[in-house]
Amino acid sequence: MITDKPLLGFGLDGFASHFMWYQSKFLSAHPNSPFLLLADNITNPFNEFLYIGISYGTIGLICTIIFFTLMWQQISLIKCKQKKILSALYLILMCWCMFSYPLHVPFVWIIILLITITILSRLHHKSLIVISHTVIITSIIVILSSIYSVRFRAEWGVVQAHSLFGHEDTAILDFKRLYKHLSKDGRFLYNYGAELHIAERYEESKNILNECASLLNDYNLHMIMGDDYMQICKSDSAILHYSIASNMVPNRLLPLYQIMNIYSNQGDSINAKKIALIILNKRVKIRSNVTDFIIRKAIEVQSDDTTIREEQYI
Repeated sequence: MITDKPLLGFGLDGFASHFMWYQSKFLSAHPNSPFLLLADNITNPFNEFLYIGISYGTIGLICTIIFFTLMWQQISLIKCKQKKILSALYLILMCWCMFSYPLHVPFVWIIILLITITILSRLHHKSLIVISHTVIITSIIVILSSIYSVRFRAEWGVVQAHSLFGHEDTAILDFKRLYKHLSKDGRFLYNYGAELHIAERYEESKNILNECASLLNDYNLHMIMGDDYMQICKSDSAILHYSIASNMVPNRLLPLYQIMNIYSNQGDSINAKKIALIILNKRVKIRSNVTDFIIRKAIEVQSDDTTIREEQYI
């Protein structure tokens, strides 16, 4: 991904909207890859520097590295009791950035802001004082805008809670109201589309999920879209989305099972048997009642002209 857009990257939601396509492409080109069984639905690389490089390119990554390098340089020059605390916070943050996504946590930004203000407050050069004031004012503006956004996210949380208690109609009205404020949030759109699907409003669901795909494009999205198209009797589109989901996470059996069912319901036994054979030849990542059920159904579809024994898969 970085080599495809090295300078400016894919943008704020670039990883969530593109990575699973890249994973699908890689695993399709490497059918014997040891990663095939490990592959899952990924929305973050669990490394902030990789995330920044993918989202904002090498320009964004270089700026980030320069910022953290200058921060460490200034911490090392401080001669006060807070030096050990600041050094510890900085090192913890760097370790955290290597294995997770701390910059997605609001509290971490408050800590970074406090460290930055502490460093800048000790500088006395006029130009640095101007910079420090600029940083503080910018930070206040960002915090205020975040508070505005948090209000609608808090309402979204309440709506989700209501939907869990079976108030789908009320929840959908609230989702529709919040849409104008959170329409650029892929997770909100996914949640909205899923709620419409549960309420059996399949046309509306697929429209919202199509919009979501430019911000959050993953296995779960295509599974629900496949279900939407299947419910409105558009089998070809349903097969397309189930196939995309299967390519994104090849070790999952459910999308193949849905495709097999569509072909069986259409009376297309040839393609149904082809999909059943693919299911039976797959290594199962995690055995469960669901996977065992799917394997049994695949055996039933194949039983007409194969001698595969069910005992092999149980």
